[in-house]
Amino acid sequence: LVVGFDGLRHVQMRDEPHVRLVDAHAEGDGGDHDQCVLTQEAGQATPTRVSSQGPFTYEFASNTAKFSDRVLVTRPRQGRHRQELECNWLALVFSQIADEQTPDGVIPAAAEEVNTDNSRGLLSRMELVTVRAMAKSSPNSPQRDRMKLTSTEHGLVCELDDMNYDAKRQLLTLTDPGTVDVTRELDGHTQRFEAPTIEIRHRDRQLDQISGMGKGRFTYRSHPDPKEIPDVWARWTERLDLIPQPHQGTTELTIRGAATIRHRDQMQFSASTITAWLL
Repeated sequence: LVVGFDGLRHVQMRDEPHVRLVDAHAEGDGGDHDQCVLTQEAGQATPTRVSSQGPFTYEFASNTAKFSDRVLVTRPRQGRHRQELECNWLALVFSQIADEQTPDGVIPAAAEEVNTDNSRGLLSRMELVTVRAMAKSSPNSPQRDRMKLTSTEHGLVCELDDMNYDAKRQLLTLTDPGTVDVTRELDGHTQRFEAPTIEIRHRDRQLDQISGMGKGRFTYRSHPDPKEIPDVWARWTERLDLIPQPHQGTTELTIRGAATIRHRDQMQFSASTITAWLL
């Protein structure tokens, strides 16, 4: 398979294609989304599904899979949780597969029978390096839609214009010419972040930190009614850092730059830097 694709620069699929790359394939699903790619992740019983109405292109030189026009990514997580991404352009960048070698360091001849155990999971053996997604169908497109990223596992709903995920650093960067909106539901409480750039860091599938860069706002509600006064309201001009501290049962909130924080109608503080702890 690898030898057969070695001379190709890219593959593009349109109009109900079906190609299988060991345990990943692209196909027309006959529904609203014409192109579909499935890939099985280690430890996951259900494959991640990527579909789009536009073409799917795989560039072998850069190990990059690209989708355009109403792209939908559905990624199953533990239990019934899932992650979903809705956008108009998506690129998945994978690492290079190391050459298969024998213990003596000799690459097997192409005519020899391929070891099926070593050749299983072509895409699964290609470690995901970067995910880039845009609300626009191309960087120069005048189209102004917003993409949506949802994680039921972490109670997150994000609306934005541009997304970049660095898999090695476990860092998700969300940007928008206006404001990125991130809502986090946690045990009946609601946190909302608004800023031009928001970074979300995780470690071992646990949320590690949420940061907002540029002028922004934050609200925290212990009740579901959005018309009620929030428990905590904050604004800043430079940066916000929210760090969960599960072992202490608190969340540390730090805001910098003309910072103001208010607790209901009871008290308000203003300073260059403010740190508070949420229960």
